[in-house]
Amino acid sequence: MRSASPSSALRRAVPIVFLTVLALLMGGLAPAQAATTGTVSGKVTDVSAVDGPGLGGVTVTLIPEAPTTGSSRTATTAADGTYDLTEVPNGTYAVKFNKTGYDTEYYDNRASQADDTPILLDGTNSNWSNLNADLVNTTRSQVGGQVTNASQPPTALQGVTVTVQRRVATGGSANPVYEDVATTTTAANGKWAAFVDFGSYVVRFTAPAFATAYWKGGDPDGVADPAAADLKTVGKSSASNGVGLMMSANSVAFSGRVITGTPGDPVSGVQVKVEYPVTQASGVVTQEIAASAATAPNGTYSLTAPTAAGRAYTVSYTSPGFPTRFYTDATAGQTTTTGAASRESEPVPGD
Repeated sequence: MRSASPSSALRRAVPIVFLTVLALLMGGLAPAQAATTGTVSGKVTDVSAVDGPGLGGVTVTLIPEAPTTGSSRTATTAADGTYDLTEVPNGTYAVKFNKTGYDTEYYDNRASQADDTPILLDGTNSNWSNLNADLVNTTRSQVGGQVTNASQPPTALQGVTVTVQRRVATGGSANPVYEDVATTTTAANGKWAAFVDFGSYVVRFTAPAFATAYWKGGDPDGVADPAAADLKTVGKSSASNGVGLMMSANSVAFSGRVITGTPGDPVSGVQVKVEYPVTQASGVVTQEIAASAATAPNGTYSLTAPTAAGRAYTVSYTSPGFPTRFYTDATAGQTTTTGAASRESEPVPGD
């Protein structure tokens, strides 16, 4: 028998190799199997609160809509308002957001499922991120703002006590009384916020060394009389921000007249200094000058110094040819007593 030549064997092998390569190519080009599940994630915020923080404890529910069948899927938002639903079967879903004390919402900002915007997971759209919602409290909202001092440039005031009050007329009297509803303090950035029931309120600001003031819209310094304060209305749908104030430092006034001899001739140019003691790190007590002025030709003077809780001021009078004289004045928070500092002072002629 004659054996096959190498050339004929090669000719038979070529079609086999070609078919094998073609099969491999066709298999490699075949489309990948479409995903059968997807993910849904996002964040829920509280628009009833200042700055719209994330809202924890919200139940997020995916409700199958025709033609999709099956069970609903749920998740609960974390403290920062975020949620994440994974391995959600492909289909059409309504997305529901609900929490006790808040209006229920459906995606996208709809009040009912009949008006919702459904989402579709079909393999092509398998990842729905930033599916967010804003919920509104049904009975309460936050009121807030920022407190600064009245210096230039203004700086934030921390630790200011902010009291939200309800103005109430009692016994048919035209003179209202004020009931405290909420109390908080300003943070390091001077900002504050408090949740209150829907209604209208007076807002009071108090701090040591500063004059108590009440919020009045359009007046950055506020007013001292609560009867002249504006009412801030807190309602549904959004927080009431912008209730702020520029607080003025409270001050103690020193005034008087310096005379000498009888019947009392005025002495001009007397240096009047308001000083207070400061204990240094070394333990040495020094006198710091809070204010100073010179007497006028008629012997009068007038100056002010800031109040500070527990600070005691000493007022000194010095002039060439006279021994230095002193009077003292104590201040405590917002209560000031000028006392002897407002009396006439008579330097004694020196030698």
